[in-house]
Amino acid sequence: LPAVDNLAVTGVIASCLLIGSYLVSPTKFMPRAAVPAQVVSALQSLQSVTDEKEAVMASWWDYGYSSLLFNKLPVLADGGSQVSPPTYMMAKALLAPSLQETAAILRFLAREGGSGIAAHADSQKTLIDHIASSAAAPAPPIYFMLTNQMTGWINSISKIGNWNLDTGQPVPVRGNLGGPGLNYNILQCKPVAVRHQLNCNGHIFDLCSGQVDGKLRLDGAVQTRNGQQVGGVNFPGQQLNMFQFAEIDQEQIAYLLHRDLFQSSFNQLFHLGRADNSLFEMIYDDYPHARIFRLQSQ
Repeated sequence: LPAVDNLAVTGVIASCLLIGSYLVSPTKFMPRAAVPAQVVSALQSLQSVTDEKEAVMASWWDYGYSSLLFNKLPVLADGGSQVSPPTYMMAKALLAPSLQETAAILRFLAREGGSGIAAHADSQKTLIDHIASSAAAPAPPIYFMLTNQMTGWINSISKIGNWNLDTGQPVPVRGNLGGPGLNYNILQCKPVAVRHQLNCNGHIFDLCSGQVDGKLRLDGAVQTRNGQQVGGVNFPGQQLNMFQFAEIDQEQIAYLLHRDLFQSSFNQLFHLGRADNSLFEMIYDDYPHARIFRLQSQ
């Protein structure tokens, strides 16, 4: 967008979310390597905790071997376990609708690992109930790394996590055209004559009413600035669609995403900066590239 359009788009967001903004010119963030330099730096930052007894690193499996290389910490999932039960549970942890559930899953994995999954896998309910009931049990120190690469991987992550262990079938997400697969759908937005409206991909989004092309389509809209939510509005009904507008240094990105993805721990921790400090303490922040949280002991 031209700079003047960028300013107008931000004004639309601010007019309905009651926040301020500034003039920016968008660019695209395109990781060039399998593990970008910024993620390597994040992994190296954990070298200082290698002496911490039994500490482990939790993230998506793509970073498993790199973590072992750069900080020597044991990992909960690695490249040799792409289709293993721990990878499934890691996907569940990322997609969980509450930080409490995410913390319980990570503690379970760190404490019991794949053998614990096998021991309680009589049914999916048995496994989930055991994880919930043992949430307060002692666990090793856990360092939880989230990255912007995972934003692009969320479709495959959600297809793994949205799986029924009893039937061996995917679990479609209600109201989601992609079935079990969720996405951060990037919108190309520009201002229109009405101040609180945007033309995004040829559709008129009204950010004060939640309407798209005159019909109520949004559950809510939020604005973030460098990975911290700075404003938001809820709309009535159960439309299942969320509008998420991100300002990242000299870049603006508008996302349309399913409510389940919006509420996921990954989105809440990484993109919205909404950490519960009694559960997750952010110890490394290089947003939008990487964030690392230390899971607090019970």
